[in-house]
Amino acid sequence: MLGSLSFALFGWWMGALGHDAGHFAVSHSNPAINELCVWGMSLLCNPVMWQHQHTYAHHSHTNHIDHDPDLHHFTKLLRVHRRFTLESNSLYMYQRNPIYVIFAYTLVVFGTCLWIPLNFVLEQSLYGMADFTDGKRSKFRQLVAALHGFFYLGVVFLAPIISCINTVENKTITSLRLAFMHGLCCAVLHIATSGLMFAFFSQINHLNEKSMLLEHITTQQSKASLFKDSWAVSQIETSNNFCASSGFWHIMSNGLNLQIEHHLFPSVNHCHLHIIQPVVEQTCKEFNVQYKSYSTWSEILQATFAWLDQLSRQEELH
Repeated sequence: MLGSLSFALFGWWMGALGHDAGHFAVSHSNPAINELCVWGMSLLCNPVMWQHQHTYAHHSHTNHIDHDPDLHHFTKLLRVHRRFTLESNSLYMYQRNPIYVIFAYTLVVFGTCLWIPLNFVLEQSLYGMADFTDGKRSKFRQLVAALHGFFYLGVVFLAPIISCINTVENKTITSLRLAFMHGLCCAVLHIATSGLMFAFFSQINHLNEKSMLLEHITTQQSKASLFKDSWAVSQIETSNNFCASSGFWHIMSNGLNLQIEHHLFPSVNHCHLHIIQPVVEQTCKEFNVQYKSYSTWSEILQATFAWLDQLSRQEELH
């Protein structure tokens, strides 16, 4: 169990390599290195899907309900935007309880590694927003995307079960059943821990009331013209920082505590973001652009919980 917990934690930190590589920020001179290193995301998300979902769609259209697939991933459990109706899912009422939200977050990586990629390969698109362009150009890319799912099942599910069974000396039905359950618990622990790490350091950066385009716009621009006239402003105002000067939280979050800088300059490796952070913040003040930076991690987490609680009670935005 301790090994599965550690495996999940280090799988999360290894994801920093995959995240940077997905933005071509591991090597600026050799694309093959980025192509290889993006597989550092393998224990958190399907790396082939990640390029379409995250690098292209999410970063181009952050928090735009019609173009950002991140808002559509877990609608069976959570309502993250007012466009989704309360009547469409009776489970939404439970998200006012943080314990329910945390439970939903334990399933995040199961979704991003298995369920969502399966639909992505079968439908050749993510919710009609991001087409599987690599797959349409190359059958090999489709095969690789599908093989990742088998790799994940083998490493995360089968490996701990087989390992536990192999340690049984007296292979009776009862002992083998207990070993199987032990291995299954290890797999569940890995998935839940990975999901919580992923959610607690990614969902909080975009999901609160002040970061939703249709809910809160502080500039003089109209809602319709925000994306058209200022992509940079939209990236800043739909993102949040937390603990901006903390080395500890920078390491724990894979640099996602500086989300505003990352969204403005995604091709900058996350280890350099702290250098440009003060300049970005000062520039936002000069141009009267809202720069949201929370002083603690718990504060930004509470802002996300508050938004989900609000959505569990309010109707659709027309």
